[in-house]
Amino acid sequence: MPSAPADPLPRRTAARLAFVVGASIVPATLIAMLLVGYDYYNRERDRLARDSMATARALLAVVDTELTGAKSALLALATSPHLSSGDLAAFHAQAQAALKDQSFAGIVLIEESGRQLVNTFRRFGEPLPASGNSRELQRVFQTGEPVITDLFTGALVQQHFVAVGVPVR
Repeated sequence: MPSAPADPLPRRTAARLAFVVGASIVPATLIAMLLVGYDYYNRERDRLARDSMATARALLAVVDTELTGAKSALLALATSPHLSSGDLAAFHAQAQAALKDQSFAGIVLIEESGRQLVNTFRRFGEPLPASGNSRELQRVFQTGEPVITDLFTGALVQQHFVAVGVPVR
């Protein structure tokens, strides 16, 4: 009677071979997955950085346009005949009217000493803070040029503002 064909590989050897193949494929697969994930992470991080920079540039352009518009409006208001005549009540009314067409919060007229003369956050004649002049706004008096300040907290309304200071001649 013919004998049964012998197993080409003993079971133990086949198990060892399967273990060796698995032991080399599993780490290679994990490394490949990590490299793909790392590459995806880097590409997404770079894309997010580019998108963030584009958004920041767009916002900067909008803010710059707003500040330039505010500076132009204030320079025009600084030529008011009410200022040269000393009629601060009429200037206050003119400043209130100008605010309706602008995107800025308020208009404050200050002396070089820092004393507020007009503040559109209050009705004309109401008491105003003793000082409304920041060190940055002092540059308007020193240079005679418009100034845009850093962010600060307003003395009267306790909100954050960026001031645009223009000289009144």
